[in-house]
Amino acid sequence: MADEGVPEPLPAFYCKLRSFHSALLQLSRELLRGLSLALDLPADHFESHAFRKPIAKVLLACYPPAGEGDQSCGAHTDCGFLTLVCQDRLEAQGLQVQKPDGSWLSVKTDRYTPVANLGDLAQRWTNDVFRSSVHRVLNASAAPRWSAIFFNNMDEDAEVECLATCVDRERPSKYRKTTCGEYVAAKMQEMRSHLSKEQGTDLAEIAETTGLRPA
Repeated sequence: MADEGVPEPLPAFYCKLRSFHSALLQLSRELLRGLSLALDLPADHFESHAFRKPIAKVLLACYPPAGEGDQSCGAHTDCGFLTLVCQDRLEAQGLQVQKPDGSWLSVKTDRYTPVANLGDLAQRWTNDVFRSSVHRVLNASAAPRWSAIFFNNMDEDAEVECLATCVDRERPSKYRKTTCGEYVAAKMQEMRSHLSKEQGTDLAEIAETTGLRPA
């Protein structure tokens, strides 16, 4: 987490945010080890291959109460590898994950328990053994929903190719080889038209969030 561009009035807040970032980075490393072991790989496989200098960002978000029938954040998957979501208000959580049958499951946690979502790159790398979570935010409470979202998007030049242990005759490789940077940049291009039109968001804002440059 670089120190450049820290607003002058916010040094104390930045120090706390930096400590928060470091704690979630360490937690994500522990989760990576567990994911490696779940695939019968060495515990350090993911970390040593693609997380030496990961693009790891914290996004602070506030979702106001949604009107009836409205969504605070529409259904989507994260384009990176691993996301950790920390929610503040118990009465204004609102995070929902889509189940295989298409219905939605509300994710309930206590204040100090982050929610882990796997992203598109985890799904591609494991040839669909791990699945990217389709999720949305629906804040139906009367209070704003505050969250701190930690994106661990791997090294920008990390190569993503279906793992040999996740490919066999019954499960042939589904994805071409790419890199983290190439894939996320392509997703940014796909989102550009929609976000610019619907939300007034441009590529510069997306790049600031993801840490990746547009193609």
